[in-house]
Amino acid sequence: MKKLLIVLIMFLGFISVKAQIKDPIIIKLNCAPIDYNPKILSSPNPKSIHPEWKGSEVGTSWSFLSTKKIENEDGVFLFGNLISPRGGVSTEGCYIIYSEWECSK
Repeated sequence: MKKLLIVLIMFLGFISVKAQIKDPIIIKLNCAPIDYNPKILSSPNPKSIHPEWKGSEVGTSWSFLSTKKIENEDGVFLFGNLISPRGGVSTEGCYIIYSEWECSK
């Protein structure tokens, strides 16, 4: 009986942890930086600067095409591709902080 109770408590704990993590929302947005040099990230965490963008700068003529919106305990992030001022994909599969960019559909 005790083993069954322990398993039930562990299962309920797993469900509550799983409920706190929100699934990404599939979206299509075209975004432009609000200010000069927004962060380009390798994961949805403001401290995980993308290796290609450590010490580099993103100007206001860059854009970002997002495919997913991720919300977690660190904030709201978008996942997608960074587009250079010339129109080509500069960095595929990166993250940005949603509040640093102005986005439209």
